[in-house]
Amino acid sequence: MDKTYPKKEILYILPCRGPSNAGRLTVAATQELVLEKEGRWLDTEHIALCQKTEANGPEMPPTIIVDGCERRCGARYAEQTGLQADFHLVLSDLGIDDNDLQENFAEALILAKDGIVAEATLVTMTIPMIPGCCC
Repeated sequence: MDKTYPKKEILYILPCRGPSNAGRLTVAATQELVLEKEGRWLDTEHIALCQKTEANGPEMPPTIIVDGCERRCGARYAEQTGLQADFHLVLSDLGIDDNDLQENFAEALILAKDGIVAEATLVTMTIPMIPGCCC
């Protein structure tokens, strides 16, 4: 996670697409981020590009795998294809429960989208310089 990207680099998203409600939520969240121009679908074409590009090369787009549950279908698919994503998010880590999604899908969709963006946001470890005394 030591790579840095330009400020508005488009995030490539690989949703798990599992048959559960949480799997469908990963697809819905990805679709909304694509429509909002915050992300792009990570498809087989992009995976081939990523495999040809050096892992830390400047041409490598930032990628995130989004799994709906602990089965981690998306992560397993990425391992099979040899894709090394920069970020990984499991929606159950956000407190999204597959059993409650039929009642709260809209709220869970907002939380999932925010979680994807937050997980893929690089944070600098540089301590800011504050002029003056801090005592």
